[in-house]
Amino acid sequence: MDTKIITQNATPPRAVVYVRISKENPDGHSLEAQSQAIQAYCQARGWVLVRIYTDDGVSGAVAPDERPGLAELERDVLGDGIQFVIVWRLDRLGRKASDLLAFLDRLERKGVAFVSIDDAIDTSKPEGRLLRTILAGVAEFERELVRQRTKRGLAIARQRGKYLGRTPVGMVRTPDGGLQDAGRSELIRKLRARVFMHGQPLARAARELGLAYTTAREMLYGRKRRG
Repeated sequence: MDTKIITQNATPPRAVVYVRISKENPDGHSLEAQSQAIQAYCQARGWVLVRIYTDDGVSGAVAPDERPGLAELERDVLGDGIQFVIVWRLDRLGRKASDLLAFLDRLERKGVAFVSIDDAIDTSKPEGRLLRTILAGVAEFERELVRQRTKRGLAIARQRGKYLGRTPVGMVRTPDGGLQDAGRSELIRKLRARVFMHGQPLARAARELGLAYTTAREMLYGRKRRG
């Protein structure tokens, strides 16, 4: 007895498109040119292009969730039966590896693949999924660079006597970025008023405020370096 195999036409994949152009550096790739290239790509593959999302005059340095068009795309993709998110080139999506990786991770959790036409990237294929591994490595490298720069900056600030972070209770910041006891700050204010505003001799002002002369002088003029 022969077995008949009944085939059904598969539903064409549904795709949404993201196009972006920067106001500062449009680099000759207009929104229309990007859209046309992607429409031709979808037509050649028989994909259904559901919608084109646009960010006009938005820098690639802006985080994905802070771009109106891209943020709307991500909201709409959730549970909308979309299989692909397509861009003309990867840098339309973003310039920072960690932002790109986070966006691709969110798409992957929704079961949506990512396609970049000019870069020949399709994360529904094994060679396209390699992109995620590469981006993860680059993102970690970026984070390490930031950590190193932050540590160097903190070390330099400490060497200069500056305090970084929230001002502790009972302390005030000095003009040079350091910390000082709030009570000491009030003493300095009174000392300066007596000496500079009222012309009182430093020794007398110090005595009346209960300060040693050397302490009062240091409060006003700072500690002298020993050569």
